[in-house]
Amino acid sequence: MKSCLQLLLVLSIPFFVSCAQNRVLSPLIDPDPVFSGQIEVINSSNDYVSRIKSWEVNRKNAGWYENRQGGVMLTLAIYFDVELENGEKVELGFGFNKLEGNRDLLILDDPNNAAWDRNWEYKSMEDEANFFFGDFDEARVTIGNNVSFHQGANPAFQITDIKTAMVDGVERNHIQLTFEGLAFGWYDPDGQYQEVYKFIEGSFEGVVE
Repeated sequence: MKSCLQLLLVLSIPFFVSCAQNRVLSPLIDPDPVFSGQIEVINSSNDYVSRIKSWEVNRKNAGWYENRQGGVMLTLAIYFDVELENGEKVELGFGFNKLEGNRDLLILDDPNNAAWDRNWEYKSMEDEANFFFGDFDEARVTIGNNVSFHQGANPAFQITDIKTAMVDGVERNHIQLTFEGLAFGWYDPDGQYQEVYKFIEGSFEGVVE
């Protein structure tokens, strides 16, 4: 167990060093999101393969709630209206969940709202980069009524870089991520009853919050 923990620590050092270095560089100013990749639809009456052509932000959601142990479950998601080269239009989104054990790192707003409609932020953008984006518990890619779940970073979904950005004069984390794999219906995890989406060499750069 000790050797495994030491290995994980060694493997994580380059990522955190890269994040720290990028925060020293001049920040990006109001950067637009960037998509690339290919989407394939199978098990449908209209199977196709097409690349991402254009996109615009549809909406963003944030939420939080406290558990009995004093930790705070944080949620964050962003959704885009995406048009493919074949003319198909889909809603594509990314979501993150993180159980933050140190409440002192956070600013928690809107306590009277529903848990899924509460804003939050880390007091330090560097802490957010390291502890939230750099160490999320679960991520998901949604497309229409389909979803692909990822328990932490893995080869099919990983944040490869984090930079500092200024958005309307406010400091934010600008992430770069890659994603691939299959997205099944929320209630059809084996793809038996509805279409299945396949992401191929997907990449995204932008500010999520």
